Amino acid sequence: MILDIESVDDTINLMQRCDVVLATGGAGMVKSAYSSGKHSYGVGPGNVQGIVDEDVDFNEAAQKMIASRTFDNGIICSGDQTIIAPATKFNEVIDAFKANGAFYVDDAETVAKFRDAIFPGGAMNKNLVGQSVQAVANGIRY
Repeated sequence: MILDIESVDDTINLMQRCDVVLATGGAGMVKSAYSSGKHSYGVGPGNVQGIVDEDVDFNEAAQKMIASRTFDNGIICSGDQTIIAPATKFNEVIDAFKANGAFYVDDAETVAKFRDAIFPGGAMNKNLVGQSVQAVANGIRY
């Protein structure tokens, strides 16, 4: 089905017809998605959600998603920040990311170390913005 989206009413109609809404843009668009009655993901600055479908090439998807986040150390908000993938393909997706240089963490102690360095007191450490992953991982403080 092809729909011409020319108005807010058309957008509301489209949201009512789909299973999940991924809203990008301003606060109004995200609020509309959350109010649509559908499962919704709202994307604000710096929080781009990458969706990996179950029948794509996971290796290619991983390469592109890693590149989108690392080419400028995450300065602009167009890079993938969150990856949404089918639970049934979880291990395959993670393996593809690891094979392409991603550092995967699943133990609570390491997660806590990163959380404390990146979000001390629950807020983003502004001194780490734009720093390389190596600088963050090495615990460089500014």
